[in-house]
Amino acid sequence: SGGQRHNFFGWNRTPIGYGDLPITFTRNRVKSPSMKFQLLDGTDWHIWREYANPIPNWDAFGHTRLWSVAYRHRERVNVTHFDGHIRTYEKDDAYPADPLEREAIWSIDH
Repeated sequence: SGGQRHNFFGWNRTPIGYGDLPITFTRNRVKSPSMKFQLLDGTDWHIWREYANPIPNWDAFGHTRLWSVAYRHRERVNVTHFDGHIRTYEKDDAYPADPLEREAIWSIDH
């Protein structure tokens, strides 16, 4: 609607990276699948971890940056994990301040 990208549910592109790298990998490559983000509310069909950085009042003002997490549920995000379970996260839990904590939930290899 009007070029706004508010209704996507995107996959976690963080494990793949940018560029022309393959976009597939086997499920057994995912370490701790119950912790890892697979699909998220977003502004595009794929989501990049660094664009999960919370923007205050995202849901109030809208946001159109591609590849972003959409905190559209009272400034929270719904996430499907690689083991299939779904959980709602607060902004600070979806994008922890500690880079190691962030890596633990966004990267499939850690």
